[in-house]
Amino acid sequence: MSQIIANETKQEIINKIHEGMSVRDASTDYGISTKSIYRWLRDGLASSDRNLALENNRLRKENEQLYALLGEVAPGWVRHFACWFEIDRSAGYRKPTQLKQRDEQEITKLKIVHKDHPAYGYRRLALALAWSPNKTRRLMRASGVVPLALCKKQFVYNPQTAASDDTLPEEVRSNLLKQRNVTAQYPHHIWAEDFTYLKYKNKMYYLATVLDLCTRQIVGWALSAHHDTQLIQEALLDATSKHQPPAILHNDQGSEYCSKRYYALCGSLEIELSFSAKGSPWQNGFQESFYREFKLELDTKQLNRFNDLGELAEAIARQLHYYNTSRIHTALRTNPAAYAAGFEQDTIKSRLSIHQITTEVRDRVLRGVGA
Repeated sequence: MSQIIANETKQEIINKIHEGMSVRDASTDYGISTKSIYRWLRDGLASSDRNLALENNRLRKENEQLYALLGEVAPGWVRHFACWFEIDRSAGYRKPTQLKQRDEQEITKLKIVHKDHPAYGYRRLALALAWSPNKTRRLMRASGVVPLALCKKQFVYNPQTAASDDTLPEEVRSNLLKQRNVTAQYPHHIWAEDFTYLKYKNKMYYLATVLDLCTRQIVGWALSAHHDTQLIQEALLDATSKHQPPAILHNDQGSEYCSKRYYALCGSLEIELSFSAKGSPWQNGFQESFYREFKLELDTKQLNRFNDLGELAEAIARQLHYYNTSRIHTALRTNPAAYAAGFEQDTIKSRLSIHQITTEVRDRVLRGVGA
């Protein structure tokens, strides 16, 4: 038998929701299903109250605009304008409110961070400034701060390499991450690799990078005029020269990564190779996401601003260093290097704690045996 709810009770529930109560909390407090409450809201039982609130909001905004306009009027004309609009003329002589002064101070901070990190959207700016996302968006609108925008791809370069005797058979190329349902649990557990093209002075160059899926650090990279096995080997050797080899190395099954020579190199380093399915770039999404942001911040449309290849390589190195040590990663809520350092400290503390517990237990056992 369905429950009969009085209109007064329905109106009371809807009013509380408009005041900020969640539908779930209202459902729990009144013992009424969320489906019923949503239906009341949809049917507009409180349409008059909503219309009144909208009208009040509109009038308040109009008053704010009028008072702002009055503040711009020359002192001799304040009285005339106030009489014409029928508003309090003292508003024309008021000093900026504390809120406005505080906003001006916060906007200054915002612009400083934006200058250092021009590609930051409101989420990263909020993390950098320890503000709420709503406050950050409001002040970005007020100050005209706009992050660098990603543009739609107008040109896609897909280098093709013909299959050869050096190519691994397809049965060897499997997605270990998907098969084993495994994710990176600690630094240097799983790495991902990929390369991208950079057009510089009407010639293509290729940047290969290796990314740690736990810390999101770029652990190795290489730049070359050719996209071949040599390029990706150099990137991997650069990574392993500075860090311990990973258990698994994932790539997008590009022909360079399917080389038997590369497979042998990984085998000598005791690294298992994992491959995305063909035509499935999202299976290597971490690298895809990295390159999208990297190209935006390096401004790859203006690479000809560099005088020679050496300057370009230096700019790439600086951009990778910025990414690793300064740029906030939204998933980590800090930069990759800081996250890696924090992970290492937590690991050391955990090991010390386990060692301390083991020592105490052993001492108690030995004392008991001695007694």
